[in-house]
Amino acid sequence: MQNAKGRRIKSISSDIVFAVTSGKSKLSKQLQLGIAIKNLTGSRKVIDVLNHLGLTVYYHTIEVVETELTFSQDDALYTPHGMKLLPELETGIAYDNYDRFVETLSGKNTLHDTVGIAYQVVREQDFNIETLQENFATTVTQNQAKNNGNQVKRKRRKYEATCAEIEPYMKKTKMTAALLPIGDPRYPIYVPHSLNEAKLYDLFWMLNLYCDPINTPM
Repeated sequence: MQNAKGRRIKSISSDIVFAVTSGKSKLSKQLQLGIAIKNLTGSRKVIDVLNHLGLTVYYHTIEVVETELTFSQDDALYTPHGMKLLPELETGIAYDNYDRFVETLSGKNTLHDTVGIAYQVVREQDFNIETLQENFATTVTQNQAKNNGNQVKRKRRKYEATCAEIEPYMKKTKMTAALLPIGDPRYPIYVPHSLNEAKLYDLFWMLNLYCDPINTPM
């Protein structure tokens, strides 16, 4: 009961300070309540009504706070664990929509999600990954500092990513053998010589995943 009473006293005090300062003092209640209502309803009209009553900050202020919170996130959270953002590594990414129970008339109990798969080819014997990663991070930081120095400080209401771009693989592959149906008797003749090597790599990867799942590229 004491915690509930203290929470109400703090809420009323925040409303008084917010009203007396005409919204110039933005307290935690007005900020947190505005962000929560925006995420729950997604309606600007609801935020405007609460703002007119002195319960939340202005809608544009919420957008500014959310944008700055996004920029303050750690870059390591943008990619799966174990991936290294280096141009020297071969990286593959595939995304697709995952829909479930999409045939309901009302749309209730449906799931719409995006599933992504990312993989990298890591060859530590070819180069020192730690050194390359440090050099790459230094280059990105210098470019960001240079770009920030040329821009005028302004309130950001839209997230603009400044991450490194991954160059697409534009080379076209050539067919080295004719495609045959699965049941064709000549099919075993065209089994590639690299199949056994690929199976061996898969075996090594599974063993490495079993022994050291944290440092094994996924």
